[in-house]
Amino acid sequence: MILASAAAAAALLSQPKVDITTYGSNLRAIAQEISRQTGIAIRVDGGPQEDILVVLAKDADGSTLLKHIADVTGSKLVQDGQGVRILRGKAEDRAQRKKDLKARAERIDAAIDELSAAPPAQGGRSRQPAGPWRAAIKEILGDIKGESLAEIKDGHRVVYSTRPTSVQVKMPSRASQAFSGYIAAESELYKSRSGQARRGQDPSTATKGNIAIRRVGGALSLELSAVDARGQRVLRRNLTLTVKDRLEKPAPALGTHTEEPIELSDIAKSILRALKPPTAKEVALKFDGGGASGFVSPAVAGEGFTDPLSAEALQMLIKSDEIEPLGLFLGEALSKAAGAKELQLVAHLPDSAFAASTAWLGGTGLKPNSVFGIAQAGWGLNLESKDGWLVIKPTNVSESWDSRANRSALAKLSKSVSKSPVSLNDMAAYARYTRPAAFAQSFDLSVLAAVDAAASIELMRSRNNRETLILFASLGAPGLQAMEEDGVLLGTQAGFKDEAHSLVYNSWDGPKLWSQAAPAGRQTELVTIIEVRAQSAGGSPSRFTVQPINAERTDAMPFGVPGDTMITLRKREQVMVQAFTNMTGRSSMMSAQALGQYRAKRESPRYASSRSRMPEYRAYEPVTQTTYTFEYKFAEGASMSRTLRDIKKMTSSGPGTYGQLPPAFVEQSNQAFENSIKAIASGAWDRTSRRDIIRKKEEAARKNGGG
Repeated sequence: MILASAAAAAALLSQPKVDITTYGSNLRAIAQEISRQTGIAIRVDGGPQEDILVVLAKDADGSTLLKHIADVTGSKLVQDGQGVRILRGKAEDRAQRKKDLKARAERIDAAIDELSAAPPAQGGRSRQPAGPWRAAIKEILGDIKGESLAEIKDGHRVVYSTRPTSVQVKMPSRASQAFSGYIAAESELYKSRSGQARRGQDPSTATKGNIAIRRVGGALSLELSAVDARGQRVLRRNLTLTVKDRLEKPAPALGTHTEEPIELSDIAKSILRALKPPTAKEVALKFDGGGASGFVSPAVAGEGFTDPLSAEALQMLIKSDEIEPLGLFLGEALSKAAGAKELQLVAHLPDSAFAASTAWLGGTGLKPNSVFGIAQAGWGLNLESKDGWLVIKPTNVSESWDSRANRSALAKLSKSVSKSPVSLNDMAAYARYTRPAAFAQSFDLSVLAAVDAAASIELMRSRNNRETLILFASLGAPGLQAMEEDGVLLGTQAGFKDEAHSLVYNSWDGPKLWSQAAPAGRQTELVTIIEVRAQSAGGSPSRFTVQPINAERTDAMPFGVPGDTMITLRKREQVMVQAFTNMTGRSSMMSAQALGQYRAKRESPRYASSRSRMPEYRAYEPVTQTTYTFEYKFAEGASMSRTLRDIKKMTSSGPGTYGQLPPAFVEQSNQAFENSIKAIASGAWDRTSRRDIIRKKEEAARKNGGG
């Protein structure tokens, strides 16, 4: 029987009252504590066992506490003999997801309604290209509707098309008509221009239209494009639709009790100092005495903007399977703020609040109402105050379930990271226990950044490699050797089909698509769609050249990932060093060539003006770096690669001097140093740099469809 009212629950929990304070714990442990205090059996069934809650209940009514727990976790209370079950079964799961989707759809529809035909102006100049495309996107999205767009999961990419392939979604009829009208308007604009003003392809040649929509957090990244009969892109426009997932209404009035600053524990302060982003002023003072500006993340800068964790804080942070990271400062701040207001508290915390809180809670003199305002505006939480209780839950409860990191897997990785460079085996094992939406989210990166900045960088480097990490873990040493020798077919990798699809269609970059451009005007076709570009000498191609294709991946690979995709592996091992600065012990990974070039640039008088921004390395630790490059060949002219790297210390003695590095490494580095000194003196270094810059610009232009 469902407990239909608080009175029914009160009958079971009338005596005694409960007294619980937890800064952050899973519901399973909290239920056990309520059972211990009341003597009444309380079970948690289904999904909510691992939901992370902050509870502050002082001589509180147990039935009211359970009611609020069920509310924030999307569960129901069920009478179970003389006990209570907190249950989130399939029906409750569906109901919560339906509720969350509806709320997000409404927010997306509101964002679409706010799109204007003219882009917002800044300083008298438009921040977006002029033209009718913004109005067209508004009309297209309005027909697709927020209900469909809300179903796109974080990190996923969906393509709506006027002529869909099997991996695209058909654009609704009115949206398709709006697209056709937009192309007609763009064609008129194109024809009205002349000379240099008439750039790009003629939009009137378009035969098909796509709008690719990728969800990134709460926002939707949109790309509207049109292609001609050959598949050559003739038009592309981009727009980011910002969806207001954070509530803009003020935090609820919470009485007139003390607004004295709350005092966080030394553990919380240590973690916040280790994660606090540097200010522009700190960047300036660190690198050039006051002339720099901008933001540098501590995990990326690696140059000592943050304080290292205290030994006690480190030991607590790496035990995420025993001690909840969300409670180490975030839950503590909420609990102490509620206590200062003499409120009972039940808060369901999503992982996403962890990283967001580091910037908001980094200061001193934090007052209770400020904490509540931050929780709502900065962390995307919904606050409700009623009858002496403060109830807090995510704006999207079901997404907090899906994005929650596996605490046991993260603890294992954190403990490994705290002792040595993060190993590829540990990262691959971690990837296997995460969902796509949760992998390498800011929660993981923030925890690992506090433990070791280099580890968070390595995880960030691999955030687009979740699928390949899973492949690496499933293959093992024998499988890797077989792949390196002969390659393997994708179809033989059991259980990897979904990951392969995500790798191709949801990744940021997707496969590289190539065409073999033939002389004498001959053309070749790649799957169903190509763009042939032939480099010419003297007006005509002199030989076959391989050119990148600027095509939509769901067009170029219209039937999904082929089972006969060949995966091959190239493995390379080399000696590297971790070069440590004289400031904080933060390090950079460098090859012998890179270290020699760096030393030459730092010592050359030509670069004296920038020397203060170049860290001075005083200690070096040799490591072996093994690079695994996986090549996926889907079809002739369609391929992609992913690279993983594994770093292992060569000795257990720790960092030493430059002269203590392996002799062969020192010899290579010294040779690179001498060659670089000569190149700088002759000016060849600068010429090479300019050539590289031009080459990179040309490659970027080709990639972006600029010729």
